[in-house]
Amino acid sequence: MRLRLDPMLSEALSYLYAAQTLYLAFATRNPFSEEAEALGKRATKLSIHIPNTYELCGSGDANECIDAIASYALRSFTAMTPEI
Repeated sequence: MRLRLDPMLSEALSYLYAAQTLYLAFATRNPFSEEAEALGKRATKLSIHIPNTYELCGSGDANECIDAIASYALRSFTAMTPEI
């Protein structure tokens, strides 16, 4: 699968996988859990880049990254929602 051919989809999936990775780190209390490793392997197979915390928000603060992901989602949703 070549997601790089659709940059908008590729970027959205990158943020989705980053959010899932953060969730798994909190849920398992282990950023290197088997679940996170499996997610990373699936992303690699699909050529999805999972951004690290510094790429997402410029820091290692997970809460700031969650805010950055939420802001991205809101901007994307707003951009795709037709005006009525």
